[in-house]
Amino acid sequence: MALLFELTDAQEEKAKKWLEEHDCPAKKFMSATGSSPALGERVRFVFVPTMLGDIAVIECSCGAYELLTGWEDL
Repeated sequence: MALLFELTDAQEEKAKKWLEEHDCPAKKFMSATGSSPALGERVRFVFVPTMLGDIAVIECSCGAYELLTGWEDL
């Protein structure tokens, strides 16, 4: 069994905007040293299925996150 989670167009735009505006200390460190996390990930998307709908979150490797799902999406 597989589950498929997708971002809406609005969520995708919100994620792109957040990535551009996020001042990440981990990104600066990776750029300065040329190193990266073991799997190369800098951000990850987290999806939480609920009875109302799926909640989407983007998380940075520095620990910052942005909620991509609003009440209007549920």
